Amino acid sequence: MLTESNGMATGSARSVDGFDLYNAIEECSDLLEQYGGHTHAAGLTLKLENVDAFSRRFEEVVSHNIKERSLTPEIEYDAEIQLRTISPKFFSVLKQFAPFGPGNMNRCS
Repeated sequence: MLTESNGMATGSARSVDGFDLYNAIEECSDLLEQYGGHTHAAGLTLKLENVDAFSRRFEEVVSHNIKERSLTPEIEYDAEIQLRTISPKFFSVLKQFAPFGPGNMNRCS
């Protein structure tokens, strides 16, 4: 995700499991003013005129290095419950996990 700020593009990125985001960004480092991070998350700053070139090269690096398994979303869960165990009491307890944020909007009304 990039945003324009003070004549520069700045942003942050998150990776999927099994893909080294930092290495992918590092392969584009000649287009960046600064960057940092690790395998799963990174931040970067670049000149606005380099955004298109960065985008093209980054997409190329990703397409050459990402594994097929990383392209398939996974849902991880800790336990399985039977549908019949979902009762009004269970639902009431579940609502106690609020507050709900932008990534987990309250749909339990």
